[in-house]
Amino acid sequence: MKLRFRRIARTLIRVAILLVVLFLYFGRSSFIIHVKNTFYEPVTEEYRYGLIDDVRIIRCYRWYRQCGTLFAEQSVSSDNLVSWSRISKNLTDESLYSIESTVFYVTFLYVHQWEPSSGKNPITELAISRHSSLIPIQVTQDVQKLIKISDSSVFHDHTHRQKKNFLNIFGGEQSDLDIVHSLGEDWQYNGGGIWCKRRADENPIISLEIYLGSGFHESRPNWKEVIHEYDRRLGSRKLPLSVTREISGPKEKADQWDYNYASISLNVRHGDSFKILQVSDVHFRCSDETAAVLNEFQTKHFISDVITREWPDLVVITGDVLDGENSLDYQTCIMKLVQPMIRLKIPYVFSLGTSDYSRFATDSQIRDFLSNLPFCINKASSSDGHIAMTASFKTGADVVIYAFDSFQPIKPFLEEHVAYKHYKYALAFRHLPIPEYRPEGMFPIIGQYNEQSNYKSKLEEEEMMHKLLRSFNVKAMSCGHEHSNDCCLQSPGDMWLCYAGSTGVGIDRANGMEPSVRLFKIDDVHGLITSWKRNFRMIDSVSDYQYIFQEK
Repeated sequence: MKLRFRRIARTLIRVAILLVVLFLYFGRSSFIIHVKNTFYEPVTEEYRYGLIDDVRIIRCYRWYRQCGTLFAEQSVSSDNLVSWSRISKNLTDESLYSIESTVFYVTFLYVHQWEPSSGKNPITELAISRHSSLIPIQVTQDVQKLIKISDSSVFHDHTHRQKKNFLNIFGGEQSDLDIVHSLGEDWQYNGGGIWCKRRADENPIISLEIYLGSGFHESRPNWKEVIHEYDRRLGSRKLPLSVTREISGPKEKADQWDYNYASISLNVRHGDSFKILQVSDVHFRCSDETAAVLNEFQTKHFISDVITREWPDLVVITGDVLDGENSLDYQTCIMKLVQPMIRLKIPYVFSLGTSDYSRFATDSQIRDFLSNLPFCINKASSSDGHIAMTASFKTGADVVIYAFDSFQPIKPFLEEHVAYKHYKYALAFRHLPIPEYRPEGMFPIIGQYNEQSNYKSKLEEEEMMHKLLRSFNVKAMSCGHEHSNDCCLQSPGDMWLCYAGSTGVGIDRANGMEPSVRLFKIDDVHGLITSWKRNFRMIDSVSDYQYIFQEK
């Protein structure tokens, strides 16, 4: 009896050994991938820009060393392991932009960077479908074009059989189709709904970016959305994900300014006048809250409608674009706000506010993102965040417009631009009001003055800022921050101190006040600076029209 049990035990051991050997043989590729990603780290970095030759959705298991770069098979039909780079997203919580999240792994969008020695062309176009069983519209449109011109390549049957592991307990990457067809000679299917196009006669993709939340629309030159608001269905975090790509190409002429240290020369579009639109305190969250989505949609269209009525030469955004910790993807919020300006090729500048921060990004990351936006003048700011923008009229009269950082001293900056003291017209913008916004006694005022916030600046020069600006011939200063104020009040020395009002729809403000914007016009023919407002409910009407400066 004992001998029989021993024989059975030996047989079971042999079978187990055989199964282990078979498992290691047929699943060795997946096993090696897991070992390398657990104990080694690729020398490459996350993808920010550069030519690419492949795009895939890849699983990153919880026990991997990190998810920024991974070792994975070069293709579904090859065992050759190469380094893949995740598309970079400047958010500290990487789960926010994962495609899928489970107990054992998360998936992200990865690229393989192109090498000249690879023997294949870099990707020139990318399309992603909402489901792997669907073909993106762009792919079908390209195929229809081939059919119309009788290109026989569209009728060729290009079949790529995927190599499968006998045992795949380690979860190696697999395409969702056993047989993958390429339509025509250009498009190739990579699985997961991803289609890549390679043509030697087209400009290649040089950058890919990811945006979270509703309401994102790509408007930058040479950029195009690959997929718009893809629903990932990640439990409580259901923010849609948009992917956009940049094609190599020339910059817009309007974005090729002559940058100097902390100053920039602007074009006067209207010959003898210069118009400025001030937007402030939109407090975008870019969350999945229905009310927030609707409010932000209305705010963006309000700004766009004002621009098409006024056609300003410059848009100044005086802070609180974000809503602090309530904002999830700061990049989506900023892009949503500036989309009308980029689309209409109007330069704009930011003076950041007290709510312009993110719990998922640093202040420097936010500022770097601003400096890389097209038509954004913040790329010319000083190390302290100040900017001086100049323009000249046909008569030879000069204009200077300052955008100050509310949290940095301005005296050293102004001392480096003493020549601007003699400019005929000067205006200043920043987020926070200065002490002279709290006058005592009787004073001239136009508009509503309902709020006096308790914010105390930490700048030692705050008490002398008014005098300093007057010495530089600044005719008016305009700020944001206080939602229930939209007035202009006259301070000593005839310098006007104005509020933009608050532009965001749905934010807290005094009863009866509407979302509004402020405009300034410098008219060199009549030697005037005037100002007025437009509000959300009566956009075709102007209110509180006033003179800021009149040449004597």
